[in-house]
Amino acid sequence: MKLLTLPLLLCAMIALSTAADADEGHDVNKREAEEEKQLNKRSPYCPGGWARHGRRCFFYFSHALTWAQAERTCQVYGGNLASVHNVKHFKWLHRYVHSKTHSRTVVWIGGYNIPQYGYWFWSDGKPFRYASWCAGHPVNNGIQNCIRLSDTGCSRCMDTANCFYQHPFVCVRRK
Repeated sequence: MKLLTLPLLLCAMIALSTAADADEGHDVNKREAEEEKQLNKRSPYCPGGWARHGRRCFFYFSHALTWAQAERTCQVYGGNLASVHNVKHFKWLHRYVHSKTHSRTVVWIGGYNIPQYGYWFWSDGKPFRYASWCAGHPVNNGIQNCIRLSDTGCSRCMDTANCFYQHPFVCVRRK
């Protein structure tokens, strides 16, 4: 009888261990499903990983590209580099970038100019009616033709830079 007790105890331990693993896996799947549900609540019409603000969806790309490469990447995803239309958009975009980087950074957004005319445009075709320029900007020297969102710590603003510099960037698209 003693010899039979040991194998029965081992079988019982294995069965309990397997059941505990199954419950843990169920809890992980349940937690992931709940997180996905919460994400969909926050951005019901944006693709996975994109953040909704108003009627638009935003995505932060951490790898550095030139302005033109960044714009082309955004187009591949069905959008353009982000445009800013008012102070509310401006502040939200800064908070969004900071939530992704957890640091002060510079990112490309969709503003550019045509040097010989000095007019500023958004790459998504929206009218350029709002800007929160850094001190000394915009620079209309024919070299700094693209706009960055800048967070230096003491000021959050838009500045101009050479379009061939490489920075992370933010894309925007409609829901």
